[in-house]
Amino acid sequence: MAISYERARSAVEKIKRHQSKCLVIHYACQSLYDDREGLSPSVSNIVVKDFANDQTVSFAAHIVAERLGIAKEDITARFADIEKVLLEDFYEFVRNHNGDYWLHWNMINIQYGFETLAHRYNVLTGRSAPNIDIDNRINIAGILYGLYGEGYVAVPHMPNLMTLNGGVRRDFIPGAEEVEVFRAGEYARLHASTVSKVKFFSDVVELVLDRKLRTAKSTLPMKIERSLDSLLAKAVALAAAVYTIIDLSVKFGGLF
Repeated sequence: MAISYERARSAVEKIKRHQSKCLVIHYACQSLYDDREGLSPSVSNIVVKDFANDQTVSFAAHIVAERLGIAKEDITARFADIEKVLLEDFYEFVRNHNGDYWLHWNMINIQYGFETLAHRYNVLTGRSAPNIDIDNRINIAGILYGLYGEGYVAVPHMPNLMTLNGGVRRDFIPGAEEVEVFRAGEYARLHASTVSKVKFFSDVVELVLDRKLRTAKSTLPMKIERSLDSLLAKAVALAAAVYTIIDLSVKFGGLF
């Protein structure tokens, strides 16, 4: 997950150049480790936020169930049918956003990631999922490691980073607790948690771009870069002030 400072800066510059094509994504699923007897975990919701305009799109089990006329008490029994439609809707969205950049939090392998979603789609539909180019996937968590160092915040990273940057978000549910929420069939609550995480990830990226993210510590390169930025800003301000004085002096015949 950890990447070099240079690679992290490169990823940040890519986001900065293509903000209008950046999508922030997260999803919730069944337990990654049990309940499935070796099968891949079912997906209960996927949330995608347009980074540039704050519009959020949800693909959620309880929403699909309502659309299909499935009663709340029957969702668990018919979950495979619901998940199939959920993933079909999501990948239709993917088709319509070819070439966009997908900003995510550690969605990096078959255990939890884009490959998991594609696998579930294949299992439920018998078709191959539309491709999300690996080069267009940008790991926010990896960027933070690269920019600020491995100990940039205490474990667990997500809630502790929230605490440093405005507090733990409303509706946020820690990963371990989400498993119990899924088992209890509280799909709307689970979806609200995913929405809160996506909004937080988007805020983190914005703070990184503005160099305002609060962390427990920073890497030496980041400290140096911030110092240079501060010196540059002061130099520009000083130059502007000198120019103004000279300009006024010329205009008013040397009175200054």
